[in-house]
Amino acid sequence: MSATSPNPQASEASAQGQTIARRNRISASDLNRAFLSRGSSQPVVLTGLTDGWPAMERWSFDHFAKTYGDERVIVTDFLGSKNLHKVGFGRYLDYVRDPSLDLLPGKQAKTPWYSPYWSPFVDHPELAADFDVSEVVENWMPDASAIEASDGSSEALMAQWVLRGFSWLFIGPAGTYTPRHLDTLNTHAWNTQICGRKRFDLWVPGRPAQDETPDLQVVLEPGETLIIPMGWAHAVGALEASISLTGNFFNATNSAAFFRTIYTQPEVWQAKARLVPALKAQLAP
Repeated sequence: MSATSPNPQASEASAQGQTIARRNRISASDLNRAFLSRGSSQPVVLTGLTDGWPAMERWSFDHFAKTYGDERVIVTDFLGSKNLHKVGFGRYLDYVRDPSLDLLPGKQAKTPWYSPYWSPFVDHPELAADFDVSEVVENWMPDASAIEASDGSSEALMAQWVLRGFSWLFIGPAGTYTPRHLDTLNTHAWNTQICGRKRFDLWVPGRPAQDETPDLQVVLEPGETLIIPMGWAHAVGALEASISLTGNFFNATNSAAFFRTIYTQPEVWQAKARLVPALKAQLAP
């Protein structure tokens, strides 16, 4: 994906003659009303949300290598590919910093190796404490604090379901990408750049898949957050080595659509439930 950096003085990012709005310090109610309501939804870039986040000061390739380098992560050539491999996280971070390294000898990838499946917030709650989107994002998903409820309780299990299935850190060198897709279970999404830049191509709801030209494009800078409403297809490409944080959510603006897919697409939420050992055991035949 090729892109040019937007003018840092511009108030909006554009493509195809349209614009993506930018807002600073918007409230959750204003976000719902102005950008997430059915029939009039539109993406928006938020600034100021990450002010004061420890993640913006602490998270880096060096920090993750030093603190979590002994873990293993899944890498792939693009999100959704079946070309999946597990590697040591520290070794992968060496590759992110120097993509000329042969990460997986004998294995081939169409694009740089990507780590888009690391969801560490249950095992490492200290990472979940390093950011907070609740000032802007009204989220009806079970709160992470419920993990501290009694072991095996419904509250704790559902909180793990959310953290393992709807929150991720995407890490990779320049050139990693996610093809055009819709987010799961009719959820909205928030996407924050911790470091590096990514380009987002977006298509209005209902655009046929064969229409390749995006309706909107934006390059997301470190510290910025892009809100993508339900139904907006999007593709993402890394312009630089980057760390991205993302989460899916629902609230009054999309709750009916979310629960409709819960009932009509049980295989989707069950796949996420299998990420939680206790829930996986309950789903086993």
